[in-house]
Amino acid sequence: MPSCIYIDKAKVGPEAMELLELLKSLPINEAFALLGTLREEGDPATVLSGLKDDTLEDHMVSSGLDTQGPIPPRSMLELELMANNSKAYHALRRISPAALAKSDLLRQIRPSMHDYHIAFDKDAMQFANDFFKEAEELWKEEQDSCTAVAGAILLSLSLIGNSRDHAVLSYAQKAMQMSRNLGLFNAADAATSKAKEMPEEDMISSCYAAWGTFNWNVLVSFFYRQPGAESPSLAPTLPIPGETILERGIEGILEGKSVDEDPQKMIFPMLCRFWQIIRGAGWIYTPAEGGPPKVFRMALAEHTFRELIAWAESLPSPLLRAEGRSHHVTVIHIWLHCAILDVFRPFTGKPEGERPRLTTFLARDSSPDAAYAASVGQLKNLIVEYRSNYVASTYSILWHTGLLYLANAMLKDTNDPEWRVYLLLCLYGYENLSRPYLISEVIAQGLLSMSLKGTDMAGSEAQKIINEVKEGRLEGTEQGHDDEPRATFMVDLDLALKKPEEASAENLAAEFDNLALFQEFLNEEETGV
Repeated sequence: MPSCIYIDKAKVGPEAMELLELLKSLPINEAFALLGTLREEGDPATVLSGLKDDTLEDHMVSSGLDTQGPIPPRSMLELELMANNSKAYHALRRISPAALAKSDLLRQIRPSMHDYHIAFDKDAMQFANDFFKEAEELWKEEQDSCTAVAGAILLSLSLIGNSRDHAVLSYAQKAMQMSRNLGLFNAADAATSKAKEMPEEDMISSCYAAWGTFNWNVLVSFFYRQPGAESPSLAPTLPIPGETILERGIEGILEGKSVDEDPQKMIFPMLCRFWQIIRGAGWIYTPAEGGPPKVFRMALAEHTFRELIAWAESLPSPLLRAEGRSHHVTVIHIWLHCAILDVFRPFTGKPEGERPRLTTFLARDSSPDAAYAASVGQLKNLIVEYRSNYVASTYSILWHTGLLYLANAMLKDTNDPEWRVYLLLCLYGYENLSRPYLISEVIAQGLLSMSLKGTDMAGSEAQKIINEVKEGRLEGTEQGHDDEPRATFMVDLDLALKKPEEASAENLAAEFDNLALFQEFLNEEETGV
């Protein structure tokens, strides 16, 4: 018979016993939040130390965003996710809507010169077009090489915030074509055979070029719904840089070694896996292009959801949300919850009695709507955290996906009493980004057009916001546009599933002036002014 093992309380340690007593005495929602922290940290002493010196909460309170303790889960599914998948679903911090409304996050802020030499040189914009032209010339000199592939991706990335959609697409497509020419997307046997013949340095370059091309093209195709974007049909068969590849028989390259403890080196291989999952759910983003039979779609969406939260649970410690982490870590978690919103977007909005059930969860209310709402809650905290703590929120365009997705969620559910304050949080996030990025104005106009159509926002309020967005623009932002600025990617994410052309940033932005004027006219008629 197997022997029984009994744990002596005295050997557990005083911190564990103190924590146990605290869990027993706290209100259920606070005890749950504390349990989530324990699952993340693993060490009772660390958890207790954090309770006694909660630096993140102190920072939030000093910023006027009093967290007022954790928010109890709003559904049984959210409770289950927080209990079992705490790396993806943090216990949410309560943020006072009143304090948020009074904070600097919901109004136009003029940065000082000191705020600029920290983020970017305010005079640099005048040189951007010259740098772009020189980069184009240099790129043309070297074709069909890993260096040229990387250059094309960087050119595409650098242009995504400057209303040059045609160039963004062009360079992303050129990178894909060159990668094919170089055999980076060959069948598995051919790629492995070729890899064995490569010198170590060439092998590493090829792996980064292949996966960089894959990641960027998936992002442009699916997160931005960029018309004309080409999603890779398959992931590269070359190894993911930074992962152990001993099993592939390639000597001398990361022989059996995991990526080291530098968080920057961990990010790329983890994102390669992330974009693989997104690519596998491509039918959700382009429903008209050969999606699976309807009877299987809900099950496949749930499978993708499971893949995403399993990916989050596999994140190494330096890539988990915590005080003092690099801003890149917060962006990774923003992308995660944006992807989850996409997974369930086509299945939400049905009457309560007709909602499909997620079959691999125990919660009685496990539905696409509950999963969607749980990730919206996470995005609210993430966007406040990012805008409050990271100067990168004023100069990095890649995190704006979170602004776009949260704004869409708020406009989708105006029964949420906090919808207006979080919509403004997103709009003024674009006001910050409008200084270096012309595209921010177009997106803000598009979101305001949606607001004027679907909410009670006054035309004068919408006009005030867009004026403030435009006033923040740095000198030289519009210089160098030889062609008419374009913004063909999707802003209305629900409409994009049905009428993509009407949902684009530029088309929604073009409606803004007439909508604002008409709404103001209606307001005057109603008030008799």
